[in-house]
Amino acid sequence: MKSGSATKIILETVLTMAHQITEQCSNTTVTDAVKGLLSSYQTIYNATYTYSDQIVQFIDWAGMSLNNNGHVYYIGMDSLGVMGIIDASECPPTYGATLEDIRGFVVGGYHCYGNREGSLVHLGEPFNLSAEHFKEDMIDNLTTYDTVIFLLREEDLHKLHENIPKIAESVLKHTNQFGAIFFQETEDKDHVDKQSTLSHFKHHISVELPWRQIQQQTAPIFHIEPKDEQVKHFSTFLIEMSLKWILNSVSTGGHILIGKVYKNFMIDVRVSNNKLYHRAIGIIKQFAECSYDEAKTALLKSIYSSDTVPDNDNLVTSQHINKATSMDKVVPTALVMAVINCSIEEARKVLQEFTVVSKALQSIKQTGNHGKQTDPLKQ
Repeated sequence: MKSGSATKIILETVLTMAHQITEQCSNTTVTDAVKGLLSSYQTIYNATYTYSDQIVQFIDWAGMSLNNNGHVYYIGMDSLGVMGIIDASECPPTYGATLEDIRGFVVGGYHCYGNREGSLVHLGEPFNLSAEHFKEDMIDNLTTYDTVIFLLREEDLHKLHENIPKIAESVLKHTNQFGAIFFQETEDKDHVDKQSTLSHFKHHISVELPWRQIQQQTAPIFHIEPKDEQVKHFSTFLIEMSLKWILNSVSTGGHILIGKVYKNFMIDVRVSNNKLYHRAIGIIKQFAECSYDEAKTALLKSIYSSDTVPDNDNLVTSQHINKATSMDKVVPTALVMAVINCSIEEARKVLQEFTVVSKALQSIKQTGNHGKQTDPLKQ
């Protein structure tokens, strides 16, 4: 489980329990209540990955899009739209992706998003989060290699059932990679209107979570009527969590397919914060089989585009990060330099030849150039 997922689970469990204690809504001990809430997340986790075979189609689409300079677009309402935006926002620092590679849109834009700063559209096109903007200004610019995925709950499907056929017609003029992740919340899964609306997507996953089991697990906590507002909120938390895991699979799988992951490590991280700065040094240290200081030296050479290390006495880590944040392939360049002990120019030459970073590393390892100042492309 990634740290973002763990953080979401912990916060929601703590805040849910705080509400229950304050309102004296629970008839069980705090320990048993927490165990009940956490077990429901475990149930959701197990249920979500039973759909792995269906998620694969979206992963293939994402890989094809990213490998051909296309894009992946998530469109959703309310909190599901926000989950799409969150997944997209994690891709630039994690994989060195551009802001346009994977984007999320929510119906209502910043009004729905509810961030403290309000609209950030003035910062540029990638900051326009409105699904209306996608519909009005972006659909006609889609290409064959773009992927569009709707994120829907039952109530969303009812609200959009008249619009989806029109959107589908417009999208399918440009790309067949048009799908939906739909959360089934009632037992009436064969409803004619529901199936008719979903039929407009080329591929869709109807996720049916085990609500009866979850209700049993949380009954001591939510011992009042199932329609209670607090129960609805917690159900939404679980749906969001399931969607987060699915979208993590899509974006991670897509980047794996284009070589952004090597031996289960995300090797093209953008050095944009303190955590990623130290993670980058660790990646270089591990795969170049060098010391911490040697890995740091390679990283700094890459950041400052120099074969000599800047005077560290006059620079602090935050300055290195500020310099690196807007740069591409900082870690891959440093990694190649450390592995074959070459200049920054030679390292960039290797990466130009092998546009997929993992293939560059595999080639270097296979030709046995560790520690040699030679050109691996001529071996």
